[in-house]
Amino acid sequence: MPGVPWVRRHTRPAGQTRSILRNKKEDSVDYTFLANLQQEFALPEKGILSRVLHKDEHANVTCSALAAGEELSAHSAPTPAVLYFLEGEADVQLGNDTVHAQLGSFVYMPPMLPHGIAARTALRMLLVQDEGPAANRTLRERMLHPRRFSTGIERFQP
Repeated sequence: MPGVPWVRRHTRPAGQTRSILRNKKEDSVDYTFLANLQQEFALPEKGILSRVLHKDEHANVTCSALAAGEELSAHSAPTPAVLYFLEGEADVQLGNDTVHAQLGSFVYMPPMLPHGIAARTALRMLLVQDEGPAANRTLRERMLHPRRFSTGIERFQP
């Protein structure tokens, strides 16, 4: 930024990880910038396409696209996650419920919630998984106490 001596501008192509220096310190802050997800990531005519946009010890961010009629079968994950629908329509299974998702739909999923997606139309969605210390604690607890995490939708009580 012009006139701000402690911020370094980078001119790498869109989609690459960049670093900046802040507050005249030598520690850097990494970030990922994509100007337009619609242009960065095309919808497939057939099948399912996923692309990791950012991954570090804090978060895993993936953009996924499904052709109309494709499904992600029900599964669960040991970390909390957010789905944000960028385009298209889908039926989303959340535990024992099924909801209709469309452009702008938001879903928060706690750890171990069974979920699945059936694309009604071609769709594009963003998945953000929390990879932080609390998420890792849940994974450790699941491994140490598997009976607490049955195939049902019981919540983990720390």
